[in-house]
Amino acid sequence: MRETGGRAGALELAAAALARRDLSAAALEERLLRAGADPGAARAAVNRLAALGAIDDARLATVRASRLAARGYSNSAIEERLGAEGLARPELEAALARLEPESARARRVAAGAPGRSPRELAAALSRRGFPAEVLEAVLSPLDGGGDAELG
Repeated sequence: MRETGGRAGALELAAAALARRDLSAAALEERLLRAGADPGAARAAVNRLAALGAIDDARLATVRASRLAARGYSNSAIEERLGAEGLARPELEAALARLEPESARARRVAAGAPGRSPRELAAALSRRGFPAEVLEAVLSPLDGGGDAELG
């Protein structure tokens, strides 16, 4: 078992974790602490890797947000997922600002589900976190311009 309490052990453990998956600074520090690293050593390892560019929360937020948006998720769903990954509000907001509008993503989801009723599309879009105003904008044309039944 590797020693994780000291700076070298924490740095080794952090590098191994990042080799498997990009992590936010907060998520990496939490992982190191759970593995038994000394808090000071964990913080030092995260700071060192950030200085080397191995940890970049802004880049991570942008990449993750883009992938989730491409899969048809709303801003609120993306924000929730990335927040759970330990990304801070400034990085989240900057990443969300770079995305295509939610209405365009919702239209893409709807276009990928031909033959589904407005109710089924509304349910699918709601599960992906789209707000009511986006649902109405996307579904109204499918309903002949009238109110699509969303409930």
